Amino acid sequence: MKSSLCVYYSENSKLLKFLIFYIDRNESEFIQDIIKWVDSIMVNRTFLNVARYLVRIESRVRDIYQHLSMGRNDIICMVGIFETGGIGKTTIAKENYNRISYQFEGSCFLSKVGGLIQLQKTLLYEIFGISLDFHDIDRRINVIRHRLFSKRVLLILDDVDELVELETLPRALDWFGLGTRIIITARDQHLLNISKVDSKYKLKILANDEALKHFSLHAFEKDEPLDEYHVELSKQVLQYAQGLPLALTVLGSTLKDQSIHQWKSVLNRYKQIPDINIQSVLRSYDSLEDNEKDMFLDIACFFKVGTLADVIKIFDNCGFSLDYDI
Repeated sequence: MKSSLCVYYSENSKLLKFLIFYIDRNESEFIQDIIKWVDSIMVNRTFLNVARYLVRIESRVRDIYQHLSMGRNDIICMVGIFETGGIGKTTIAKENYNRISYQFEGSCFLSKVGGLIQLQKTLLYEIFGISLDFHDIDRRINVIRHRLFSKRVLLILDDVDELVELETLPRALDWFGLGTRIIITARDQHLLNISKVDSKYKLKILANDEALKHFSLHAFEKDEPLDEYHVELSKQVLQYAQGLPLALTVLGSTLKDQSIHQWKSVLNRYKQIPDINIQSVLRSYDSLEDNEKDMFLDIACFFKVGTLADVIKIFDNCGFSLDYDI
């Protein structure tokens, strides 16, 4: 049978689209070539780790997609995502990266980007595997322009909290080709105004029904509490967490598999410390490095029993150092 398969990416879908037409070629050999080609693409793609349970993620991803104007390749578009810590800005940014990065010639997800020089070095290394070890400014700029000029790139700058990080962007825009998309996440809307983003998206806290589902998935591994008694206790958790996904994640993981007595004890402890604010807890979490955040959530979610020695051994095997990172 003389047939062939033309494979292309859809701009509006993660799925590969297929067109069949006839040419002179052995079908089985051609199919094997297609499999190898698709496999090479999937191997070379970087998928960022996101939370296991994602509530309200689809609508937020669609919103960001619309803000990015993905159908237009004649512009460079910058979108800013903002709101307080613990509400899910990084999660949304990572999920968008995973879904659309294949559409670009290069992609890069950066946290705490630093100044212009660091941005240049990181971009060239992440996208092209090039190390910029020389300090000559003119030479460095020429390399940047040569490598990135006309390239359609996806760049995500996560958790920007300093003006110096955004002051580099106007100059950086000259490096990229049309069709480039830049996503910035920040707690301070004023920083996004300074960077002159094309569009801003404010993340909102979870509604009560969404918050209950998010908490239940972590506490019960179900969409809702186990029984009416847990419903009433869960309402107290929601009141304390204030609709913040991170707080709901930590509290749900902490209370998972605990007795009613332990639930009451934990909730009473929160009531007896009125001066502790969930926001301050989240600010402390946000100040951690990425590996420290991973360790924090792992401890909250998984290490309720066992000895300290066991925990240290597990983290050591995963490449973490408790002596250094905690």
